[in-house]
Amino acid sequence: MTEEFITLDESYLLQAAELFKSAFAGVFLQTDMDKPSFRFYTKNGFTNLEKHVSLFKGVK
Repeated sequence: MTEEFITLDESYLLQAAELFKSAFAGVFLQTDMDKPSFRFYTKNGFTNLEKHVSLFKGVK
């Protein structure tokens, strides 16, 4: 079985966001602050939740 990857461009993501506006109250995303996605999301109106903390602990 081969894996296929789909690359989503910026215009596709913006169109998807417009569609979801009519169905959802909001979107919660997680990314690292040093990644290009963080700059993309903040440029498009997402705000950093200063007091939100995400935690992770591996089990292996």
